[in-house]
Amino acid sequence: MRRVRSGWARPRLPTPPAGRRPGRLALLLAIRRAGPICVTDLALATGIRDTTVSQALRLLRATGTVSAARHGRTVRYRLDDPAVARLLDRAADA
Repeated sequence: MRRVRSGWARPRLPTPPAGRRPGRLALLLAIRRAGPICVTDLALATGIRDTTVSQALRLLRATGTVSAARHGRTVRYRLDDPAVARLLDRAADA
């Protein structure tokens, strides 16, 4: 634990990658709805710049949340974490 002005602070729990930025949640929802999808289509579907989409996907791949498969010159991303898929399904039903 670390010392702060008002006393002892509790250690912070790690935040899931999608929880840090609303854009990542939008990307995950779009991937869940569309299935395997490329960066350009994700950018159009979410209104997020393609460079930002690429950066977010890189981080989501590093955590194992999404995976990528190359089809010719196109890379398509899909949701690869069943727990995240279930959570997104519940959020969509709510």
